[in-house]
Amino acid sequence: MNGLVNARGELAAEPRVDLDWNIGESTLVELPLRTQGRARLAGRRLVQGEAEATLGKSRATARGSFGAAADKLAWTLELGDLEEHLDQVAGRMKADGELGGTLQAPQARISARFEALEIHGYEIPSGSAEISGTPARHEGRFIARLANAELQTRLRGGYSDGVWTGEVVSLEGKGKVPVTLRAPTPLKLARGRVELGRVDARLGEGRLLVRELAWSPSRTVSSGEFTGLPAQWLIAAAGLSERLRATLLLDGQWSISAAPALDGNLRLRRASGDLAILEVDPPVDLGLSSIALDARFTNAGVGVRLDLVSRYATAAIGGQLGRDPGAGPIGIGPNSELLLQGQVELAHARVLAQPVLADARFDGRVSGDLQAGGTLAAPVFSGLVRGDALSFDYPPYGVYLKNGELRARLEGEILRVERFNIDAGEGRFSASGSLPLRFADGNAKLAWQARNFAVLERPDMRLVASGEGEAGFDGKRLSLSGELRAERGHLELERERVPKLGDDVVVAGQPRAAPRAMTPLPLELNVDLELGSNLTVRAQGLEGKLTGRVNVATAKDGELRAYGKLTTLNATFYAYGQRLQVDPGILIFDGPIDNPSLQITAWRRNQAVEAGVQVSGTARAPRVEIVSQPQVSEGERLSWLVLGRAPTDANKADLGLLQAAAGALLARGNSMPLDRRIAQSFGLDEVSFRGTGELQDRVLAFGKRLSDRLYVSYEQGLGTV
Repeated sequence: MNGLVNARGELAAEPRVDLDWNIGESTLVELPLRTQGRARLAGRRLVQGEAEATLGKSRATARGSFGAAADKLAWTLELGDLEEHLDQVAGRMKADGELGGTLQAPQARISARFEALEIHGYEIPSGSAEISGTPARHEGRFIARLANAELQTRLRGGYSDGVWTGEVVSLEGKGKVPVTLRAPTPLKLARGRVELGRVDARLGEGRLLVRELAWSPSRTVSSGEFTGLPAQWLIAAAGLSERLRATLLLDGQWSISAAPALDGNLRLRRASGDLAILEVDPPVDLGLSSIALDARFTNAGVGVRLDLVSRYATAAIGGQLGRDPGAGPIGIGPNSELLLQGQVELAHARVLAQPVLADARFDGRVSGDLQAGGTLAAPVFSGLVRGDALSFDYPPYGVYLKNGELRARLEGEILRVERFNIDAGEGRFSASGSLPLRFADGNAKLAWQARNFAVLERPDMRLVASGEGEAGFDGKRLSLSGELRAERGHLELERERVPKLGDDVVVAGQPRAAPRAMTPLPLELNVDLELGSNLTVRAQGLEGKLTGRVNVATAKDGELRAYGKLTTLNATFYAYGQRLQVDPGILIFDGPIDNPSLQITAWRRNQAVEAGVQVSGTARAPRVEIVSQPQVSEGERLSWLVLGRAPTDANKADLGLLQAAAGALLARGNSMPLDRRIAQSFGLDEVSFRGTGELQDRVLAFGKRLSDRLYVSYEQGLGTV
């Protein structure tokens, strides 16, 4: 303390002293202190006082007199940081008021305003308090303004012999769930003791009834019931507002005492509303239809029973939470021992996939008989998990899995998959291995086998394979590696579309089209395929079987790619309206699966000059050249290819053949002729004109191959129409 204090006067039965002071460059409770002022003491009266003081970020002033009935002492107080003076309390406060009356019967008025108030982690953006009266009889009005709500309360009472006795006159909360006190509630406060009488309040459309509430360091007693209690209040109190969002309303009742161990019971039931998990994007509503929680508190711990029914699951959990000696009167803490059993069933697993894959359908039944041991801070899980009638459909990629079966055992942090089978087509996929409970960590490993398994079942992309390998999960995508043998399949790498402008064309007056977003394939493939002799392909006019070996993999962006070399067996190629025999035919994959390199020569055989088409380039951008054996001019090669004879031998009977050539020209760059594409659009294999000579001698033919040994054809003569 550094400063000067002056006092002048008489110290007698009725002291009369003039006092002034100026203190600076001082500290109090480790905060800088500065104060100055003056005052006159006349017996029990303070006359003409004037003072100001600063302590850290706080400032106080006082001016006036006190001690006589007509005296008034005005004061102000500004606390710039409440944390300087109070533990676990932060924020700012400004207050002012008046002190009047005498020492025997003082009267006061206090007005305070709070900003950014935080008490034990709970935030109150702003608030105010108004108190007036004498110690024996006074009233107070308090307002707390929250983010989306406001709470007002009014108290009335008096202080005598160390006890404050009064009542909560009114309580009103404005917000999503309004709160109103139905009648005044008795309240008694003393050092080490709180007693609250009967509380009867409205909670929106519900009700809160506290029959009894008493607290002392050695004993706590409370009982009551409620209806329509917002679960969001409990979520906020637990600090889980960033993880959970609730429209859930609860009904319940309690009767609890602690002396000091907790004893009593608690009962909760769902009244209405739902609960949403915010830790996924987008948030997932649980679709709750029923919640029933019963808890019994004893000296040994808490016995619990929870029954839950939601859109996702039905669960029944029961058991005991042991007492944690370091958890205080409640007795439940991190070291509480667990002894829980439960049955959980996912009635429709398809609901789980909805937030993850918009185009996928996941269905089935998953259930488990689970146990939990260890402690609340470090639980240890065990039990059995079963899955039946599991299915997964992903139509954009032709994935249709069905009849899935899962049998697994939970061992601590690991799920041991003892058996997993799922069917596709006429085959089956089987797997076994281990999966971590924290699946997002991506440390999942499974060994798999496939027998006649339909990997792809899209109309233009079918593949049935057998093989074995490994599967894993990296936290984002499923991976599949190994070796597969193609039992049979069909790959159609040609798709007719409505004509459209090229990507480099910009239409004046119209905005540029946004680049087409590519949906990543949620499956990482690295599979060696042996094609065998039963895999057919249709690509830009080429039809036939393929043999060879190819590696199929997905790129980082999810695009399906292939690497390897394939050769054709008994293949044909359509060009200039003719079906040509391919010899040889080679496809080399070194990138996107729908764009292999082509090395194909297709011949029209058994004529004096064998003519053919040689195709190179890629499936998306083929290059076509007419060749012949022996070598002749380009015009003669075209005639031998289209007409089957030299140009000098052409006559009227060549009308049909020329028509086929015209059809090829109408294909506008497509190798597949127009009549062939028309037939395919109706599900047929052939639409053609047959016959020679004049028009009346020609027929229109429709054909469809039903099997390797049966071909159905219908012909209609044009001359009879």
